[in-house]
Amino acid sequence: MRELAENVEVKDYKQGLFLPLCIDLLLPKNPFDADIYLKVGKEMVLFRKKKLPLSRRRIRAWREMGVKRVYLYVEDHRLYLDYLQSSLPSVMEDRGRTTAEKARFLYSLSESFFEEMLRDFSEEMVRRGVGLVQQVIEYLRKGPELGKKVLKVLSHDFATYVHLNNVFFLTTSFSLREKLTPGEVRTLALASFFHDVGKGRIPQEILQKPGKLTPAEWKEIKKHPLYSRQALEEANLTDERVLRIVEQHHETSDGQGYPYGLRAGEIDPGARLVQICDIFEALCGIRPYRRPLTPYEALRLMKEEMREKIDWELYRSFVRFLGPDYYRKVLRR
Repeated sequence: MRELAENVEVKDYKQGLFLPLCIDLLLPKNPFDADIYLKVGKEMVLFRKKKLPLSRRRIRAWREMGVKRVYLYVEDHRLYLDYLQSSLPSVMEDRGRTTAEKARFLYSLSESFFEEMLRDFSEEMVRRGVGLVQQVIEYLRKGPELGKKVLKVLSHDFATYVHLNNVFFLTTSFSLREKLTPGEVRTLALASFFHDVGKGRIPQEILQKPGKLTPAEWKEIKKHPLYSRQALEEANLTDERVLRIVEQHHETSDGQGYPYGLRAGEIDPGARLVQICDIFEALCGIRPYRRPLTPYEALRLMKEEMREKIDWELYRSFVRFLGPDYYRKVLRR
């Protein structure tokens, strides 16, 4: 890829010094003043020097050459996200962009926001996250086709920020499909957006362990809903319903969930909806200890092994939400 760089300047790559940005987030003419880097092995090669305009054609050419992510200095990353979020309305209303392009932009922006938020969790990032959630809801509500396109571009990785992003879009789209009230959609979207932020308080060697967890490690993992609520309270998020759903999203109908071992009637219905999206995404996601399941395999496993744990009617609705093919293959067999 080094031959793609127009101004070759090489820097050693150091985790934390540069942060990735999906190429779908590069805006034509690039009025933002920041150098853009490409990762080549363990080095960063200057890809595009600041103040040089970017054309839509050039960005498309880079994508066709296989470039998926570029990098910014960590100081520029937050500022660029500010710029992108302020540019979101003009991007989404751009008639020159297809619905698929808008879906990629919306999904990629949210993913980059999650990565920044988990890197530097703060009251300010929570406040901005609440604003982004409302923007996403409005765009998904206006265009059902946009929601379908977003679900087609979900990426899968073991990174927490990818999981958060996928669960957020699944939950929000599913809630809209169920025709819930605007207030309920907002509550569920916010809860899914923040549901796993507490994992940032768990050691990475536990989260990324490729083998079986010890009893002590599993006990620590089970604390992450409590850590998530604690982190949000410290960041002054005061919506008790959102906090309750975050805290309960791993409780199960049979009383075998955590952190409290609640049973069906004791669990907030919103937590049960977020849980279905969370389980489905986790089964389809990449994990160091198993291969990812296909959506069909994940739904079958949920049906055959988790029926006593999840809300069965919500599960049936979720399968219908994913599409008629899944309904025929999973629920009619």
